[in-house]
Amino acid sequence: SEYNIIYHPWGFKSSADTRVTPNLRSLHATAKILHHEGKTIDLLALDCDGCEFDIFHDLLDSFRSNPTNTINMDADNVDNELSPIFMQMLIQVHGVPDLDIIHRFFQSIQDEGYVTFHKSMGAADSENGGSGGKNDIHDYGFLRLTKDFFS
Repeated sequence: SEYNIIYHPWGFKSSADTRVTPNLRSLHATAKILHHEGKTIDLLALDCDGCEFDIFHDLLDSFRSNPTNTINMDADNVDNELSPIFMQMLIQVHGVPDLDIIHRFFQSIQDEGYVTFHKSMGAADSENGGSGGKNDIHDYGFLRLTKDFFS
């Protein structure tokens, strides 16, 4: 495209979800289709209306696939079996499904070397009365740092 932005017309589902759904793909399937396996992705912007809680383990698989937490910028030497590594993630979080899930979501992100650099309190879902809680929408920005940063 003119602005080097490409829209892909499908949504995300967890890689653990084995149902056949034509308009949903796992993050791993998307990486394979787009030939992004093992690549370093500078920015992932995710607004999937609640799927963030289903797929956050898939988002972090790049760290489990790359336990040394190293970044290989040489595209010719990338292991194509690895999940992509996201250097920065902008995630819109929709509601609070369960406090335990929210805790695991943020703890997992922090455990994998991300820091929160942005948080905005979005508006409550006006269609449901704007009461807050389960209907709140918040934007978060996470930046991946090397393990050495935390030493």
